[in-house]
Amino acid sequence: MRTGLAALLAVVALVVMPTAARAAPARPALAAGTQCNFNDPITIRATWNGKYVSTEKDYTGSNAGMLRARADAVGPWEIYYLCWKDGWAWNEYAFLSAANNKFVTAEFDYQGSNDGMLRARADDPDVWERFAWNYGINGSQLQSTWTGQYVSAEHDYTGSRKSMLRARAGVAGVWEQFVITWM
Repeated sequence: MRTGLAALLAVVALVVMPTAARAAPARPALAAGTQCNFNDPITIRATWNGKYVSTEKDYTGSNAGMLRARADAVGPWEIYYLCWKDGWAWNEYAFLSAANNKFVTAEFDYQGSNDGMLRARADDPDVWERFAWNYGINGSQLQSTWTGQYVSAEHDYTGSRKSMLRARAGVAGVWEQFVITWM
């Protein structure tokens, strides 16, 4: 009887308790000089297909943590935090995925159609995790500060790579436009 009553009270407490009072998910330990805005999570949406960017948490191997513009709604895999280090420019950020507490990395050592693939896989933001957020009227662009390449959503890819994000474009066109929104 007590076990059942305790379980019922726990469920009622979760339903009635304000969101802010619930336990926040664990945050990663950040390296010295790294700061993240955990109070204002963001979403990233590709303007071409209107889909939210997801961290593919269940992918494995060299595709683990791949970013894809594929979600119709925001869930835990579509939430990111803006982070920065001391000395970075005013528009330079690293993106921390709430799905796996890893920083988004542009994989510049990958070859061919995977070159520049964005994956949430780094514990500390370094040169491959640093992006300039360029604001625009019709959308924003994300640009690798390491190579100067713009992030593209590969809408012509198929299957599990459909709308994969890559830092690979020399010019910002329609596939390089994103809407970044605070939640």
